[in-house]
Amino acid sequence: MLTASVVWVVGIAVITLYTLLEYHSLPWTYLLLPFAAMVHLLAVVGLAFLFSALTVFFRDIQDFVTVFANVGVYIVPVTYLPQWVPAMFRPVLYLNPFSYLIWMYQDVLYFGRIEHPGAWLVSTAGSVLVFAFGYRVFRRLKPMFGNAL
Repeated sequence: MLTASVVWVVGIAVITLYTLLEYHSLPWTYLLLPFAAMVHLLAVVGLAFLFSALTVFFRDIQDFVTVFANVGVYIVPVTYLPQWVPAMFRPVLYLNPFSYLIWMYQDVLYFGRIEHPGAWLVSTAGSVLVFAFGYRVFRRLKPMFGNAL
């Protein structure tokens, strides 16, 4: 998680520098970047709790996560907008919880305005739920780690 955070920080720094050089100022939405980062971090820590607890019992989870992460790059609207996707495939975007997190970052870094207000609510609520669920599973399974290992 810390390694990925380094890449995230460098990426944000490059985008910020580009925006400053190109437009000579930053949009006000950059003030929301710490909040978006905290929502993101909360979800990632919750998933880390969940997967670290389950991996003790199911060793192949790491392989599944790797495959789904590679596939996920194409089904999360990182490099495209939802309007560019054919209408029949748009429900996949809206069913993917990571899409809402990406839309938050797009609002902050790309649009410079709140283009997806629902994404802020869904991401925040979803991150809190993922964290709570992951932490709860971890706490519940922790006493059994010694026997499983």
